[in-house]
Amino acid sequence: MKYLYLFLFTIYFPIIPVSLPAQPGTPLWYMVNALGSLSNALSTKVDAAEQTYRDITSCVVLSSITPPATIQQSGNYCLSSNSAGTITIDADNVTLDLNGHSLQGSVQVNAGRQQITINNGIIHNGGPGIHLVGTALQPIKDVNIQALLIHNCTNALLADHTQGLTVSNNQLFNNTTIGIGCSTCTQVTIATNTISGSQTGISFIENTHSTIKKTQVMQATINGISIDANSSCVTINACNIINSGGNGYRLLGENITLVNCLASGSTNGFTASGGNLIVLTQCQAKNNTNGFSCTNNFGYVNECTAISNNTGFLDSGSSVSYRSNLAAYNTTNYNPGATFSPTSTTSATNYWQNITIS
Repeated sequence: MKYLYLFLFTIYFPIIPVSLPAQPGTPLWYMVNALGSLSNALSTKVDAAEQTYRDITSCVVLSSITPPATIQQSGNYCLSSNSAGTITIDADNVTLDLNGHSLQGSVQVNAGRQQITINNGIIHNGGPGIHLVGTALQPIKDVNIQALLIHNCTNALLADHTQGLTVSNNQLFNNTTIGIGCSTCTQVTIATNTISGSQTGISFIENTHSTIKKTQVMQATINGISIDANSSCVTINACNIINSGGNGYRLLGENITLVNCLASGSTNGFTASGGNLIVLTQCQAKNNTNGFSCTNNFGYVNECTAISNNTGFLDSGSSVSYRSNLAAYNTTNYNPGATFSPTSTTSATNYWQNITIS
């Protein structure tokens, strides 16, 4: 292909016999420089086209899937059309590119696999859409799931015993039970996803050292984000939970940090119960039955805002410290009755510089 371009170039721009070097500033000097720039631009475009061709031809096309289809060798795999069935990945270093097509069924990654990418398409009506079937003795490692629409599955994504999982830029709609469920996983990053219409948007069970950020959960019937009592070291940043039928955020574990998160239209916006060192900073609860409901053993609620809830801050005798929070236009700003005060320690030893607006 490159030689074809060079052939055409010589036809349209034949070699002109000149005495080189041309003097700077002369018409010939400008022509030589212009032709050199054009030649470089053509060469760059040819190189890019050849690289694209190599990328396409290096993909093993799964043009027709008869369940079950199993990938047993490393490589790049892609769909050439809409398909139905189950794709099982039983090899390391595999990229499965749905190539903009839809898969009616499931993708399963077997125990012990690593360096897996699944992206760029639609998975629907599976049970679950994607399942990472790791075990304690054979965990799955380093998985990247991105740019997918997963809908109408029993669960969109389930990960068991997985180390190093990134789930980003996906849309998970109308999956029956769980949007993203991780059990006994570590180093999980969930970022920039939209989840709607499941019983629970995100569920962590026995997870550690994980992050959820910039993700929105809507219309969850039980919990928006649920962190169980055996999970620890979880950070949730800049997430929105809207219209959850139960808890927006259900926080039962230890060393859980929330920053700049919103809960709106839920029964309990933020529920912290049982665990130690649950810290909420600059979070907002709006239009919930209870904005912040804290019964955990120890933690902090800092610079948070409760607006237009039935109860802004509901504290049932916990050891949580409240600092510089704002309760405004709630039916009851604080319950069981001690009022927030802009001056320190006027109501209790663990309430400092909080403000109430009725």
